[in-house]
Amino acid sequence: MKKRGTVSNLLRLILSLVLAVGCRTFISPCIHEDGNYGTCHYAGEVVLVLGILLTMNALLSLIMKNPGTRRGYAGAASMTGVVTALMPGVVIPLCGMNTMRCTMIMRPAVMLLSGVIIALSLFEMFWIREEA
Repeated sequence: MKKRGTVSNLLRLILSLVLAVGCRTFISPCIHEDGNYGTCHYAGEVVLVLGILLTMNALLSLIMKNPGTRRGYAGAASMTGVVTALMPGVVIPLCGMNTMRCTMIMRPAVMLLSGVIIALSLFEMFWIREEA
């Protein structure tokens, strides 16, 4: 049982890192030619911070030995994942055009990565029982 929790936690750590690093590289929001920032830029910044928070959560969960504490970290990660998934486009509006990078690439990628992180967190929380 402990091995499944560690594997899912490692996957959560990797996906959180991909989310945090991706907000600056391959899933970054729109770049405006005039140098001004749109709301999509700020959505990307918030997702970056939430990705770092999810990464730290997964790292601390790997370090902790107490199963109850690990389940608590998994619960916090699932809630943070929900907030992260809702951030671009729901909480912070994105560009109005459907062909912009923030709408075509950033929002679906953030929702996909956050959804998998939520699923892994719920798996850790409910299906990994405490070790004796």
